[in-house]
Amino acid sequence: MEQKSPLGYRAIGFLIRTIFFGWKVIWAAGGPEATGGLDSAGPAADAIGPEATSRLDSAAATVAGSVSAAVGPDTTGGSVFVCNHAGPVGPIVMTGWFKPGSRPWMIDQMLSLKTMPGYLCSDFFHAQNALGRAFFRALAHLIAPLALAVIKATRPISAHNGPNALLTVNESVMSLIAGQDNVIFPEDPTVQPLDDACTELQTGFLHIARVYARKTGGEVLPFYPVAVCVGDRTIRVGARLGFDPARPFAEQKQAMAERLRAEITQLMASARPPCGASGQPAGPGQAI
Repeated sequence: MEQKSPLGYRAIGFLIRTIFFGWKVIWAAGGPEATGGLDSAGPAADAIGPEATSRLDSAAATVAGSVSAAVGPDTTGGSVFVCNHAGPVGPIVMTGWFKPGSRPWMIDQMLSLKTMPGYLCSDFFHAQNALGRAFFRALAHLIAPLALAVIKATRPISAHNGPNALLTVNESVMSLIAGQDNVIFPEDPTVQPLDDACTELQTGFLHIARVYARKTGGEVLPFYPVAVCVGDRTIRVGARLGFDPARPFAEQKQAMAERLRAEITQLMASARPPCGASGQPAGPGQAI
């Protein structure tokens, strides 16, 4: 479904494409280019070659549980694109090079002036001494207003933890029903990143599939694995996946997370050079 993007979103996208130039969106063979994901101002989409496709098939076969590899005709709503984080690069290039109008999930601590400085200091700025910590605290408070304005221009969906998680699910589902694609980065930040694979995925975001099906009378929500690869400046989108509506959601949730993780890992391996968990090229001893 065609998505409209606000002027602020388009302006930020243009700025990102200017700074992070030369990126390309690559779809798996038969990918749904018409359903969203490629910025109309960007380069034409290419198909991932047979070698990478065979790797995807091989990885998918090793994942426990049954997950549908296709969900039939395109739904009337949006799709969910599940990405590796690649440090700060993933969210940035997905905003600039992916289809304007897509709505990223953003941790709620980054959406408030009260909590953003503290989150920046704990997650992005790391000092070795008291003087450095004081400098970064001052810097975080200085840049927070501008950073918040930029982030809010992308119309993020606030990702809450705990009791408020249902608010995130409901906002996400309503945006999908309205035809807006969602971009989610669910790698578990508490797990040590691997050199040669997508980090373990948190599974809470998958509840949007269950709620979406209930609110749409049984439509299957499309999920797409996405690998952001810094080494060759590519955003690699895999084949569409979906839950089987005939089977209980609880039986499929973990299998879907594992399938998405396996396919993101294989997409990372298809980059030239192959990229590690950070999206950077894998170094010596980091064979993929």
